[in-house]
Amino acid sequence: MKIYVFWFCVVLALFFSGNGSFAREGLNFKDTDLSPPEITVMADPSMTIPLSKIARIYAQEKNIAVATSFGAGSVQIKDLEDGQEGNVFITARPALIRLLQSKGLMDVYSLTNIATNRLVLLGPKNNITNPRAKKRLMKLLPTQEKDFQLALGDPEFLSEGTYALQLIRKLRLSRELEPSYSFFRDNFALRKAITQYGAYGFMFETDVLLYPDLNKLMTISSDDSSAIIYQAAVVAGDNMNVARDFLKFLTSKTAADIFKENGFNQ
Repeated sequence: MKIYVFWFCVVLALFFSGNGSFAREGLNFKDTDLSPPEITVMADPSMTIPLSKIARIYAQEKNIAVATSFGAGSVQIKDLEDGQEGNVFITARPALIRLLQSKGLMDVYSLTNIATNRLVLLGPKNNITNPRAKKRLMKLLPTQEKDFQLALGDPEFLSEGTYALQLIRKLRLSRELEPSYSFFRDNFALRKAITQYGAYGFMFETDVLLYPDLNKLMTISSDDSSAIIYQAAVVAGDNMNVARDFLKFLTSKTAADIFKENGFNQ
């Protein structure tokens, strides 16, 4: 009986000794979980195509699961406040970055510019434009028509709406154009108003590449509108190291090439 007790004690000693050695090597029960880390990227809808490609490449190279969510930035920030998972936030609207920061939801030192876009004026294909009229937007628009419509993205949902209204105010054309405003919450409805109902409208230059049925009348130069810069930030919370690594990947040559292929610039 004493012999059995002796060997039992030896086995216990070896077991706990082994566990101690595993602890020193940094192993624990989580280390046996083979599932990869996960991050969620929240971004402006205009970045759907390039960001989906970038996320897929990053996930394959790093063995990290990357979920993407595209929608109105104000709604996404509210979701983060309510506890919804999010690790990287991308927007073209500085006001949303300030809101995210004011709520203590972001790593302020992580803020990074990743791409730029431009605003374009679109219109009916039968419209005859005057190249000399670019200094005054009004000269491109048939304001004398009673049913004249200017299609704009709803600023609450589409960044292009924010920049369009900003341009109109800068050119001091709000009073003349406001009666013709029509706001849309998604690009599909906005594009339909332009292509099927003869409206004029503003969208991002990257949209023209996606939809060949859009008729571009002019590209708004940087002199006429504030630069449209997409910024990315790490959301405070879990997996911040992985989120920072993904943000770094967004500035890599691989990501830059994908942005360029889809009409964005850096």
